[in-house]
Amino acid sequence: MRIQLLLALLSAGTALAPAGSSCPAPAEASRAVVRPQQSRDDGKETPKQRAAKEKAALEKLNEGLRSKEANVRQAALVDAAEAPYPEVIKAFGKVLDDRSDDVAMIAAELLGRMEEEQALDTLRRFATRRKKVLAKDPGLQEEVLRAIGRHRSPKSTSLLIKGAFEEENSQVRRARVFAVANLRTTDAAKAIFSEMKKSDVKRLRGRLANVRPALIYLTGTDAGQDPARWLQWWESNRRTFEVPEQPPKLSGDYANQWARFWGDEMTYERRKKRSDRG
Repeated sequence: MRIQLLLALLSAGTALAPAGSSCPAPAEASRAVVRPQQSRDDGKETPKQRAAKEKAALEKLNEGLRSKEANVRQAALVDAAEAPYPEVIKAFGKVLDDRSDDVAMIAAELLGRMEEEQALDTLRRFATRRKKVLAKDPGLQEEVLRAIGRHRSPKSTSLLIKGAFEEENSQVRRARVFAVANLRTTDAAKAIFSEMKKSDVKRLRGRLANVRPALIYLTGTDAGQDPARWLQWWESNRRTFEVPEQPPKLSGDYANQWARFWGDEMTYERRKKRSDRG
């Protein structure tokens, strides 16, 4: 019900900015889901006014989160994301442990859309401290990795890529590689190929298909389906490699895979169904 909730809020007149209004490149190209406005401080607020607004936003959020109904808690989060004050973001971090997967996933999604560094730190801290929880909940883990990758912070490289190609769950494996590729740095490319080298080539061969769009997006080349060819290409180019100034335009199914991962209505529905299946 996640996308239906967001659309219902839009229909009700909730003030949400269009996707891509200030998001990085892939989000601009593929987002079909709205993004919270960053409207809390226009530079004219006094510290007292700001503190009062933060208190009011937090109280409203907490009131909604006390509900036993998941859809009410979801709505409270979407509303609160328009006012990402420090205490509000802190509350979002606690919601990542919510008893409802859907509520926790929406909290992660919205933290990924906030421009505040605190939002990224909250996601990174959760991903680091709740490894066992996330290992048992691939749907939430995928959402958290996606949200971290959306911030495009180079400091997240190692957290995102570690163990990517040893990951048994294909969706989590894809999320790790897609999120790192979205950073679009030379270090991101080094990290991905370094992880590939740690894995057996035979195992990689069966795991390359659903991360290949990310490799193309990051490197600007396509070395095919054989991981050995990718590793050979990297060895030949790693000393001089530079990330293309403009992301390559993916075509066909690769473009669809990349766009769905970063979010459209179909993506939301499919993630929900996977959660239902456990």
